[in-house]
Amino acid sequence: MLKKLNLKYLIKAHTQLGLFAIFFFFISAFFGTITLFLPQIHTWENPSRYFAHEKEYSYKLDELIKRTIKEEGFNTNFIEIKLPSYRDNVIAINDPTSRTKYINPYTLKMLDTTSDKSFLSKFFNELHIGRNIPKIGQLLMGIASILIIFLTVSGVVLYFNKHKQNNTNFNFKWHKNISLILLPYIIVFSLTGSVLGFMLSSASPFAYTATKAETTNMRSLVGPIIFPKDKIPKKNISFEKFQDIDKLIEKAKTIIPNLEVKTIKLLQWNDKNAQIKIEGYLKTNRILTGNVNKLYVLLNPISGELIEKKDLNNSHLGNKSLSAFYFFHFIPDETLFVRLIYLVLSIAFLLSLAFGFLIWSEKKASKYQNNWDYFNFTGRFAIAIMFGVIPASALMLVLYWALPPELFQRIIWIKGIFYSFWAFTLLLSIYYDDVLDILKTLALFTAIFLFSTIIAHIMVAKTYIAKLVREDSMHTVLYFDLVLFILSILFFIFYKYSHKIKFFTKYSRRYYD
Repeated sequence: MLKKLNLKYLIKAHTQLGLFAIFFFFISAFFGTITLFLPQIHTWENPSRYFAHEKEYSYKLDELIKRTIKEEGFNTNFIEIKLPSYRDNVIAINDPTSRTKYINPYTLKMLDTTSDKSFLSKFFNELHIGRNIPKIGQLLMGIASILIIFLTVSGVVLYFNKHKQNNTNFNFKWHKNISLILLPYIIVFSLTGSVLGFMLSSASPFAYTATKAETTNMRSLVGPIIFPKDKIPKKNISFEKFQDIDKLIEKAKTIIPNLEVKTIKLLQWNDKNAQIKIEGYLKTNRILTGNVNKLYVLLNPISGELIEKKDLNNSHLGNKSLSAFYFFHFIPDETLFVRLIYLVLSIAFLLSLAFGFLIWSEKKASKYQNNWDYFNFTGRFAIAIMFGVIPASALMLVLYWALPPELFQRIIWIKGIFYSFWAFTLLLSIYYDDVLDILKTLALFTAIFLFSTIIAHIMVAKTYIAKLVREDSMHTVLYFDLVLFILSILFFIFYKYSHKIKFFTKYSRRYYD
């Protein structure tokens, strides 16, 4: 058991560091929750992905690749083909000099991507990892992750030293219970977040020292070791009689059993020295064989002979470690069921952070009940950070569809209005005396923006949506709009009836009058 003085300082450190961490980590956790559904967002924001899905693919890669190379005039020195995945259900083909071509895997028709921007999925991810703040953003998120580790450990220590105190306090009880239940989840995400955010973003001084002031880019040093570039064979004699690509894929699967093929690389194709590189992950071990540690089989497409292979046994330890970190943090290829489980855990974690802040705010309120210092700047700043981001994000969805594509610097306008409205929520939180009135106003804005998003989306993409309806395809796009509609209703219900809910009324000034 800790001594009384040590316990006092631990509580103070847990509180003060928690206040700093919550402002950064709450934002990271909020947008991290959104990025769980990046595949759905990516489909919803890009009209080229509005096509009916079937149960199975029927394409033959050999015919498709030959046709595409001939029609698009690809540089045959290096061609990369990405197969359909949960993250993006299309076939993507490109070479180093051409724009990537996307193909419907069911009809084998080339997709028109002129209206695609992929802005939302990229920007939400930037907000999650802190890249929206130049130079120091990712580092700050990494530091916040390290502080969450400290808060978790110190919280467990406090639980075993003070677990009988404040058990009747609602906020304390749920902050403690949720955090303890989510302990493995919090440790995994804060640990992986600290590695990916802090260690990778703060490696510049080490690179600068190791290279004697030649470079600050650590990736340029470790990249060739962990991520070696593909070696392009020298040109020899034109040659086109290769084995069928689909048969070569089957051969690769016999060389590395349980290989799930994701990428195919054609090296010096249509040449006597041609090679084919077949990459993927193990179905039985996705954790250690993800995007950072792709396994591959390098074959001679003429004879089918094995040139080189990389399996789990000869993978670099650095690749395995980073692959595990990326898997647990980003769950890249997991399907909807796993993402929904993560969603529940993420929402619970956000509630735990909110309850933790409420513990601090209630202590402040108890000292200044007469002059209502409960509504000080720190509290109002927290409201803008933790709750103002919700309507600001909803407004960004509206702007994505409502602003005309030809608008000059359209992306800058969307980002600017997003940040401006988020700052405006701070003014709202200062303007209103009553905290519940602030929350209700933010909820109303969110409900209006989400419903407006649906209207704007239907107006802009009505041709694509009508096609899905005619094909009787309940597509991701339609489900996404349905979810937005349900959320808008829930936020409107909160706006109308929150003053009748006992938990929320105690945060109303009228409760104390």
